[in-house]
Amino acid sequence: MLTSLAAFFKKPEHAQRAMNLDRTSYPALWDHVDRLALKISANSPDNIIVGLEPTFYATACKINLIGRDEELLGETLYLSLPLMRLFTLNELDAVIGHELGHFKAEDTNYSTKFSPVYANLSTALQNLSDTSSGASALAKIPAIVVLTAMYEAFEINISAISRAREFEADKVGCEASSKEGLVYSLAKVSTYSAFWNQSILENIKRLNKGKVTTNLSTVFRESSIYNLGNKELDEIISEVLPSIIQHPTDSHPPLSERFSAMDFDETMIERELITKQGNSSEKLLSNIETLEEELTVDEHRWYVALGLAQLPETEDQSSIAHAIYSLAAGMIGADGALENEEVKVAEDIGMQILPDDFDRVDFRNYINNLEAIPEFNETAEACKEFSEDSKILIYNYLESIAKADDDFAKEEKALLVNLKKIWSMD
Repeated sequence: MLTSLAAFFKKPEHAQRAMNLDRTSYPALWDHVDRLALKISANSPDNIIVGLEPTFYATACKINLIGRDEELLGETLYLSLPLMRLFTLNELDAVIGHELGHFKAEDTNYSTKFSPVYANLSTALQNLSDTSSGASALAKIPAIVVLTAMYEAFEINISAISRAREFEADKVGCEASSKEGLVYSLAKVSTYSAFWNQSILENIKRLNKGKVTTNLSTVFRESSIYNLGNKELDEIISEVLPSIIQHPTDSHPPLSERFSAMDFDETMIERELITKQGNSSEKLLSNIETLEEELTVDEHRWYVALGLAQLPETEDQSSIAHAIYSLAAGMIGADGALENEEVKVAEDIGMQILPDDFDRVDFRNYINNLEAIPEFNETAEACKEFSEDSKILIYNYLESIAKADDDFAKEEKALLVNLKKIWSMD
């Protein structure tokens, strides 16, 4: 029992795949954070770290930077590079103000002293339950009963304290920026973080095929924007409001309760502002692409170290997949407008007809470089030897893309007419 209870004395630690940005190398970012801290009468952090994971947090736990053999002590602020690109500066100020609010009145002592007791109590209970049996197990029952009662008491109080801390920090976030800035920063974190796991799984799949993504931050942002492209505002709000933003050491109340506490009418949320890319990092981080690319390499190494990915000697290639990418991208760009609805349909159906070979990242490279891809009719000529079944499948696929945005443009119709002629389809 004494061995189990030793868990109480363990100091909280947190491991994070991130990079530490020192004051000397990143003066613009540090000066900006210092000004916000002064504005809200909070302490500036001792450390600022950046990563690809779509979240923000402040903690006084010891931070172990995975793969960098670096430990950070003191108060640390974590910033997400992909979300910094999506946030406006007003939104970034609001979320940084919120996190710095946890440094006011020694709020982080909660994370380092009170909250760890709750977590360590759970560990002690688990250890007691797992060790020994028979008479030894019977002897532990009184200790387990007492500790369980303590745990339940902690659980009730932790929930209330966490809610109160977040509401207070939200007030500080509004003070640092504005109510609208905090609302949309929280909405963006909740909305876009939901797509992070999908990006990770797709990246692992690409690595196992020998395809190495250069900038996972860019892939994540573009994927998120396309996924949101055909969602209605009510659907986005219905997903955002009940959500709880994850934090490595604390829990948060649902956004609907936080918006209500801020006296913000949720019906006033605008879809365009959730999908807007504000690029708040533009003047704060001059080398953000370099940071993103280095962190992307860290992500690849992490997946390989975990055994989730193993790079083959050669990259898998599928000629039919690249032909479909080219034709679909040409159809999407035929009318001069890049519609998210068409991109979404192209990806969803593409995954159905080529479940093993369709790669969203490769496809988006075609979409983002329409001026460089082969001309539509040229690609169609190169595919004349496809089987009749394949031609029908691809034609129907391209027609679905053209009609996805409820605007069957004359340029799209012309491409389909020419395709039928080139492929000698009735």
